[in-house]
Amino acid sequence: MNPYLKQMIDLFHIDNELVGFDPEIERVKNEYMRIENSRNSLLQESQKIKDSIQEVNRKITGLEQNLQKMSDDNKEYEAKMKNVKKDKELNALSIENELRKEQIQYDNNEINRFNDINESLAEKLKDKEDAFAEFESQLSEAEKSMESQLETIQGSKKRIYKEREDLVLTMDKKTHSFYGKIRRWAKETAAVPVKDSACYGCYMKLNDQTYLEVLKSDDIITCPNCGRLLYFLPEDEVDAQ
Repeated sequence: MNPYLKQMIDLFHIDNELVGFDPEIERVKNEYMRIENSRNSLLQESQKIKDSIQEVNRKITGLEQNLQKMSDDNKEYEAKMKNVKKDKELNALSIENELRKEQIQYDNNEINRFNDINESLAEKLKDKEDAFAEFESQLSEAEKSMESQLETIQGSKKRIYKEREDLVLTMDKKTHSFYGKIRRWAKETAAVPVKDSACYGCYMKLNDQTYLEVLKSDDIITCPNCGRLLYFLPEDEVDAQ
């Protein structure tokens, strides 16, 4: 194989290997984020339940204050009843008292209902907090795992990047620049093998002369259709890529 072509093919594979680290890093981070998002979702749900409990408690407090007021009204009612002299006034006080009794009954029923709601909310809150505690533990382990995996990936990436730097130092500027121009637009398909007399990038069939030139590997050949670098690989190796 042409030595300059070999350098570009080697650089192509190194660049693709470096690019391959990005989705792996993303995968590791996403796994951590999945657990963190679940934990945060539980935290938000717990806060909503706490807010509901506070709102119910405010309603209970309001009802209790109303009951206290009506208790005071009862004392006034008893005092007025001792001094009432006219039937009209007696009837008015009696109606007022009956209405007050109904309101007291209603408020007591509401307090009981809200207390039942609070008990149900408290059970839901406990379930959420237990699940949150479990996710907290998982998140701690996931963070350690993420840091360990990222450290390993970064170590491998650093080693491959050093290989790239060493290779680039052996390349002349024209060869490196030529490869760079193709890499910028073709990215991970900048260099492709030939299979069944066709470019493995655009899948267009090559003419006989171009195909023979690729087979010889004496020159740097680009696809006349798409402009990608072409190189020859045995059929079994092409299929394995």
